[in-house]
Amino acid sequence: METLQRTANRGSVSTGFNIDNSLKMESDNSEQLYATPWSSAGTRTKHTWSIWVKRTELGTRQMLFEGGTNNTVTTQLSLSFQTTDALEVRAGEYVAGGAAGTVYRLTSRVFRDTTAWYHIVAAFDTTQGTANNRIKIWVNGVQETSFATTANPGQNTDLGLFAANAQVSVGVSANNGFYYNGYVTHAALVYNTQLNADSFGEFDSDSGIWTPIDLSGLTFGAFSFWLKFEDSSALGTDSSGE
Repeated sequence: METLQRTANRGSVSTGFNIDNSLKMESDNSEQLYATPWSSAGTRTKHTWSIWVKRTELGTRQMLFEGGTNNTVTTQLSLSFQTTDALEVRAGEYVAGGAAGTVYRLTSRVFRDTTAWYHIVAAFDTTQGTANNRIKIWVNGVQETSFATTANPGQNTDLGLFAANAQVSVGVSANNGFYYNGYVTHAALVYNTQLNADSFGEFDSDSGIWTPIDLSGLTFGAFSFWLKFEDSSALGTDSSGE
């Protein structure tokens, strides 16, 4: 495990909040996390993913979050690093013989620093009237606005998460592998709301570096989770209260 502290994140934390533990994930060991599927369906138009990662391998497709019931556009949604090291949000998934689904966002810039932490937030709300507001991505507190690929779900479209019996995973694609390699901490899924990055972090007033904040004040809602990895004997402990 590695500590996400002032030196690790290249800045001091103005709130005094430090993340003490992280989980190391290795594709060679097929390491992955799954949430037990919910038997009933929930609201499928809004949610927010938040995760802190420190990469140890580049140039391969690596899944951060995935959710859904199978590989179709309407029942699968994912956030991943691509082989180019860009970030991608995709509806549907790669299948044998080629790519499937719709790429909603593919960032123009790439993320190849293996010495620093990246905080990534992907927030969804398909009820938004402005199409480009239906999917938003932030990295280290700065919203991504330059994309190599941009597409938007239709207004009020149901996303892949929160269908009945939908599976949610961290660090793997349930159907296709694509394991994440690196450290991960404070992986959170917030149900039925589109949150900005400042719900999960803040800029340090002295250094200007993006730093984590305590999430215990968030209203997570049903179907949510918050994985802090504080106890090595119970890595799947959910601290969201849900």
